[in-house]
Amino acid sequence: MSAHVPPWAAPPPAHWKVRLVPKEGAGRAHSLDAKGKACYTVGRNAVCDVVVPCSDASRLHCVIAHHRDGGVFVVDQGSANGT
Repeated sequence: MSAHVPPWAAPPPAHWKVRLVPKEGAGRAHSLDAKGKACYTVGRNAVCDVVVPCSDASRLHCVIAHHRDGGVFVVDQGSANGT
């Protein structure tokens, strides 16, 4: 499984953190530390950084990418149901 890393993605500052909070009843929250990664994978596959145990999610559904200018983007990875 290989994610498409956007060419503009860059590792965030060391203090950077993201907290993903699903809608009520849809699972648990996830906190992501920077760890020098430009992107985090999200999907059903156990090797993803954030595992989503939902049949509507693809094995590799999307990536959360940090832009070198400081923005954070969700980038679909060709999922069947969209992101």
